Amino acid sequence: MSRRDFVRILSTGVAAAAAAPFIQACAPQATPRPEEEAPKEPAARPTSAPVVQSTPVPAAPAEAALLVYASLSDISNIDPHIGTGLSNNETLRSLYDSLLDFRGNPPELVPNLVREWSATPDGQEWTLNLAPNAKFHDGSAVTAQDVVYSFQRLLRKKKGSAWMFQTIMDEESIEAVDDHTVKIRLTQPYAPFEATLPWLFVVNQKLVAANEQAGDEGEAWLTQNEAGSGPFTIKRWEPGNLYEFEAVPDYWGGWPSEGRLSGYIWRITRESSSMRLALLSGEAHIAQPLSNDDVQALRNEPDVIINDDLSSLTYIIKINNQRDPTADVHVRRAIAYAMDYEGFVKSQANRHILAKGYLLPNFEPWYNPDAWIYNTDLDKAKQELSESEHPEGGFELEFAYVTGLNFEEQTGLILLDQLSGLNIKVKLTPMTFPDMVGRMTDASTAPHLMAIATDAAYPDPDAVLWAAYHSSQAGKTYAAASHYQNPEVDRLLEEGRATTDPARRKEIYDQVQEKLAQDCPEIPLTNIVWNAVRRKNVGGWIYTPITGGVYLKRLYLTKA
Repeated sequence: MSRRDFVRILSTGVAAAAAAPFIQACAPQATPRPEEEAPKEPAARPTSAPVVQSTPVPAAPAEAALLVYASLSDISNIDPHIGTGLSNNETLRSLYDSLLDFRGNPPELVPNLVREWSATPDGQEWTLNLAPNAKFHDGSAVTAQDVVYSFQRLLRKKKGSAWMFQTIMDEESIEAVDDHTVKIRLTQPYAPFEATLPWLFVVNQKLVAANEQAGDEGEAWLTQNEAGSGPFTIKRWEPGNLYEFEAVPDYWGGWPSEGRLSGYIWRITRESSSMRLALLSGEAHIAQPLSNDDVQALRNEPDVIINDDLSSLTYIIKINNQRDPTADVHVRRAIAYAMDYEGFVKSQANRHILAKGYLLPNFEPWYNPDAWIYNTDLDKAKQELSESEHPEGGFELEFAYVTGLNFEEQTGLILLDQLSGLNIKVKLTPMTFPDMVGRMTDASTAPHLMAIATDAAYPDPDAVLWAAYHSSQAGKTYAAASHYQNPEVDRLLEEGRATTDPARRKEIYDQVQEKLAQDCPEIPLTNIVWNAVRRKNVGGWIYTPITGGVYLKRLYLTKA
C-alpha cells in the first residue's frame, strides 16, 4: 500500500485529524458530519488496503543466519494480552501476528492477519477479512474464532493493551461471521479504532485452553511459552541471560526476497561498553540502548551504521501522586521547577529534544503551546515548597531508574543536586526494568520518582493521554506509574475518544493539557532521538516509531 493510498483511505475513515509530522501519513481522520457527507455515500465505507503478497525467498538470497541482539532490557512477560514494554513488544511481534501492522517512518498502516477491512459510515461497525492461509505454529489454521477469543481474553485480563478497547467494546462486540470474517460492533464511536488494531495479537485458542491452570486462561503458561502464528518460535529461554528464537521456515506471511534470519538471540548485556565491544567484534549485530560516549565512539567505525531517528518516545519523570510527600501538588511543582532541563539536554549530546508539555511539540495539531510549561526556576520551586505540607523540606525521595541506562542515572544525579537546595534528599535506586515495573503497581510502596520512556502506541492523543492519565489505568502499566486520578480529566478523556469532530477534540485535548500542567502529575522531559546502532551487514532495517522497534521478521544478514 502506498503512502498516498493510505492517506486517501484514512481521509474517509473515522479517526481524528493528523498527528505529529513523523506520523502524518497514518494520522486518523474524522467522520464527516451529516451536512458534509456525499448524498450517495455507500452503506459501507471501505478502509481496506490492497493485499500485500509476501515474496518467497529466491534461490540465491543472503544465507539464513543467526542474529544477535544485545540489550540491557530483559524480557519479563510474553503473554500477548499482558506484556508491555520495548523488549516484550519486540518479542510479541516475533512470536505472534497482530491484526494489522505499522511499517516505516513515518508509519503506514499495512495488512497482516487482516488483509482487508471496512467500516460503516458512522465508524461503529467494522468487518475484518483474515488471510485464508494463516496458520499457527502447530499447523492449525488461524480462524475468526481465535480472533474473537483473543479480543475477549484481552478485555477480561484488563491489562496490556486492553485500555485501548475497554470503553468502546465488550465481549459481545465481536462476532465470527465465518472462519475468515470478523465483525466488530463498537459500543460508541472511537476515533482512533483502526490505528489500534496492530496491538491485538491473536492466540491459538485451543492451545491456550490446553494449558489453563485454575481458570487462568493460560496466563501462567504464556508468561514463558507461546501460542502464536508469528515468524519465530522459542528455542531457548534463560531469564536474565539470553533468549533464542528460531525462524519458522514456511512462515505463512512469507519472508523478504533478499533473505531471512535462521533465528535470533536476545542477549542481556548490562553494560553499554560491553555492547559496544560486542558490536565491534561481530559478536552482536544490533545493540540498544548505548550510552552517549559509546554511540559517539562508534560513529566512525566502518562496520557500524547509526541512524538517528526521531522517535515517538517521551522521556518522563513519573511522580507518585498517592504517596507522601509527592501526593502534595506543591511538592510536585517544586520538583518540576527545580529540574535543570537545559543542563540535562546538553549532557546528552543532542539525543534528546525538550518535550515542553504533556504532548510532544511535534504532535500536531494536538499540542497546546499555550499550556503551562515548567522551566528551571529555583525561586518558584522554593515558593511552591513553602505552600506545601513540608515547607522546610527535610524529606527523602526515592528515584528509581533502569540499571545501565546512563541518561536515566544522569537525571537522578541532576535532581539530587538541584533538590539539595530545597533541603530535599534524593536516593538513587538502580533496578532492572521488570523489577521497576513490579514496584510501581502498588502506589503505597512505589518509588516517589521513576525514570520512564513511554511510547505513542498509535498516532492519536488518546494513545498518550488516556494511557497515562485516565484513573482506570493508574498503576496498571508503566505509562500510568504516576497513579494520577482526576475525575474532570477522566471526563474529558472519555469525551475525547468518543468524539469524531476534530475541532471539538482539539478543544478537549487543549483543556486536558492545561489541567495536567496545573496538577503536575509527572515531569515530561524530552522527545528521545533513537540511535539505531547495528553492524552494516544487517539488511532489511526499517525503523517504525509507533511500535517502538524494528520488526525482526524483516531482517537478514549479508556476508560481512
